[in-house]
Amino acid sequence: MPDIAPRTPQTDLDHWRPHFRSLADWNIYIDPKADESNGSWINADTRNAIIFEWRGDGLPPHDYILHELLHVAFAEASRSPRKHQGCPRDSCKCEDEERFIQDLCDLMTMGT
Repeated sequence: MPDIAPRTPQTDLDHWRPHFRSLADWNIYIDPKADESNGSWINADTRNAIIFEWRGDGLPPHDYILHELLHVAFAEASRSPRKHQGCPRDSCKCEDEERFIQDLCDLMTMGT
Protein backbone atom coordinates (compact mmCIF):
# COMPACT_ATOMS: atom_id res chain seq x y z
CA MET A 1 0.00 0.00 0.00
CA PRO A 2 1.48 3.42 -0.93
CA ASP A 3 2.27 5.94 1.77
CA ILE A 4 -0.16 8.82 1.81
CA ALA A 5 1.14 12.10 3.16
CA PRO A 6 -1.02 13.67 5.84
CA ARG A 7 -3.17 16.56 4.68
CA THR A 8 -1.89 19.89 5.95
CA PRO A 9 -2.70 23.52 5.16
CA GLN A 10 0.48 23.64 3.06
CA THR A 11 -0.41 20.54 1.05
CA ASP A 12 -3.88 22.02 0.45
CA LEU A 13 -2.29 25.28 -0.73
CA ASP A 14 0.11 23.36 -2.99
CA HIS A 15 -2.83 21.39 -4.39
CA TRP A 16 -5.22 24.29 -5.11
CA ARG A 17 -2.89 27.13 -6.09
CA PRO A 18 -1.94 25.81 -9.58
CA HIS A 19 -5.63 25.94 -10.51
CA PHE A 20 -5.50 29.76 -10.42
CA ARG A 21 -3.36 31.01 -13.29
CA SER A 22 -3.62 34.62 -12.13
CA LEU A 23 -1.80 33.79 -8.89
CA ALA A 24 1.41 32.56 -10.54
CA ASP A 25 3.33 35.71 -9.58
CA TRP A 26 1.80 36.08 -6.12
CA ASN A 27 3.67 35.38 -2.90
CA ILE A 28 1.17 33.35 -0.87
CA TYR A 29 2.07 31.51 2.27
CA ILE A 30 0.60 30.10 5.43
CA ASP A 31 1.74 31.59 8.71
CA PRO A 32 0.94 29.26 11.61
CA LYS A 33 2.67 31.61 14.10
CA ALA A 34 0.72 34.78 13.29
CA ASP A 35 -1.41 36.36 15.98
CA GLU A 36 -4.28 36.46 13.49
CA SER A 37 -6.32 33.38 12.69
CA ASN A 38 -9.24 32.14 10.61
CA GLY A 39 -8.80 34.25 7.51
CA SER A 40 -6.21 35.88 5.33
CA TRP A 41 -4.36 39.12 4.72
CA ILE A 42 -4.21 40.27 1.12
CA ASN A 43 -2.24 43.11 -0.47
CA ALA A 44 -3.24 43.12 -4.13
CA ASP A 45 -0.88 46.00 -4.96
CA THR A 46 2.21 44.03 -3.93
CA ARG A 47 0.67 40.62 -4.74
CA ASN A 48 1.31 39.25 -1.27
CA ALA A 49 -1.07 37.17 0.81
CA ILE A 50 -0.92 35.33 4.10
CA ILE A 51 -3.39 32.62 4.99
CA PHE A 52 -3.73 32.37 8.74
CA GLU A 53 -4.03 29.15 10.65
CA TRP A 54 -7.50 27.89 11.54
CA ARG A 55 -8.08 28.24 15.28
CA GLY A 56 -11.85 28.03 15.37
CA ASP A 57 -13.93 25.49 17.21
CA GLY A 58 -13.27 21.99 16.02
CA LEU A 59 -11.49 21.01 12.84
CA PRO A 60 -11.10 23.52 10.03
CA PRO A 61 -13.70 23.30 7.28
CA HIS A 62 -12.49 20.87 4.60
CA ASP A 63 -12.35 23.74 2.09
CA TYR A 64 -10.72 26.35 4.35
CA ILE A 65 -7.56 26.85 2.25
CA LEU A 66 -9.52 26.81 -1.02
CA HIS A 67 -11.93 29.36 0.46
CA GLU A 68 -9.09 31.72 1.41
CA LEU A 69 -7.35 31.18 -1.94
CA LEU A 70 -10.56 32.20 -3.70
CA HIS A 71 -10.42 35.50 -1.77
CA VAL A 72 -6.90 36.05 -3.12
CA ALA A 73 -7.86 35.12 -6.68
CA PHE A 74 -10.86 37.44 -6.52
CA ALA A 75 -8.64 40.27 -5.24
CA GLU A 76 -6.36 39.74 -8.24
CA ALA A 77 -9.29 39.68 -10.67
CA SER A 78 -10.63 42.90 -9.13
CA ARG A 79 -7.27 44.62 -8.83
CA SER A 80 -6.21 47.24 -11.32
CA PRO A 81 -8.01 47.54 -14.61
CA ARG A 82 -6.12 46.24 -17.62
CA LYS A 83 -7.98 47.70 -20.56
CA HIS A 84 -7.61 45.53 -23.63
CA GLN A 85 -7.64 46.99 -27.10
CA GLY A 86 -11.11 47.78 -28.37
CA CYS A 87 -12.96 47.36 -25.08
CA PRO A 88 -15.79 49.91 -24.81
CA ARG A 89 -15.85 49.85 -21.01
CA ASP A 90 -14.04 52.70 -19.24
CA SER A 91 -12.79 50.41 -16.51
CA CYS A 92 -12.06 47.17 -18.33
CA LYS A 93 -11.10 44.10 -16.35
CA CYS A 94 -12.20 41.71 -19.05
CA GLU A 95 -9.02 39.62 -19.21
CA ASP A 96 -8.62 39.30 -15.43
CA GLU A 97 -12.31 38.58 -14.89
CA GLU A 98 -12.38 36.06 -17.72
CA ARG A 99 -9.34 34.18 -16.41
CA PHE A 100 -10.89 34.06 -12.91
CA ILE A 101 -14.23 32.77 -14.23
CA GLN A 102 -12.53 30.18 -16.46
CA ASP A 103 -10.49 28.92 -13.49
CA LEU A 104 -13.64 28.66 -11.35
CA CYS A 105 -15.43 26.75 -14.08
CA ASP A 106 -12.50 24.38 -14.43
CA LEU A 107 -12.59 23.72 -10.68
CA MET A 108 -16.33 23.17 -10.66
CA THR A 109 -16.18 20.65 -13.49
CA MET A 110 -13.17 18.66 -12.26
CA GLY A 111 -13.91 14.99 -12.44
CA THR A 112 -17.06 15.32 -14.51
